[in-house]
Amino acid sequence: MSNFILRYSIIKKNCIFTEDIEEILGQPCIRCPQHKYVISIETGESFYRPVEVVHEEERGRIRRKVVLLDWKSKGICQRTHELKVENGKVYVKLNDSTEELASDKYAFL
Repeated sequence: MSNFILRYSIIKKNCIFTEDIEEILGQPCIRCPQHKYVISIETGESFYRPVEVVHEEERGRIRRKVVLLDWKSKGICQRTHELKVENGKVYVKLNDSTEELASDKYAFL
């Protein structure tokens, strides 16, 4: 695994991920069990599924049905950093981008 490099989001320390990585729009993502945010571990992009409320008439009564729509992106919201595992040690190369991201406001709480 000497050449293994993975881009991974650095998330606030009290967000513990115990769920599987899931693929959303071709990207490996994690879902925060506390906040339910879905974040790509490669790009930091945030995804969500909008809903549509459909009104149907059934036996003279209006019934509301919630329909899940296709995944959408909120754009890049989480800073990512390169990880490298070499000889059993993990090395992190911090992203030095100065572009402000939505998650930055929580970095120093």
